[in-house]
Amino acid sequence: MDKQELYQSLETVEVQLQDALLQVQAMKEMLTSVVNNLELENKYVRERLQELEKMQVPTVQKEEDASTRSQVQENLNHLYEDGFHICPSSYGAKREGECMFCLEILYRDS
Repeated sequence: MDKQELYQSLETVEVQLQDALLQVQAMKEMLTSVVNNLELENKYVRERLQELEKMQVPTVQKEEDASTRSQVQENLNHLYEDGFHICPSSYGAKREGECMFCLEILYRDS
């Protein structure tokens, strides 16, 4: 391998490394954006949950037992209507469209 071939090979490697670096930087920016969005959604869900918990009115123990389930269902319904999953596998994640697991939780008999 002469000097010219070696130089061309090194230039090729340099260009490939620069391309790889640009791809890594783009991925890093995308992941940073995703993390920021998830943190905002998480904050919103926590605040919404706190609001819903504050709305609960304490009642007599027997009434509380009966109303606790309906209050929980109501809270879950509000979260679902606000566009968040309430199913165990995706709880709190932003929802796109309907989720049959969430709907099962909302409409199950018990």
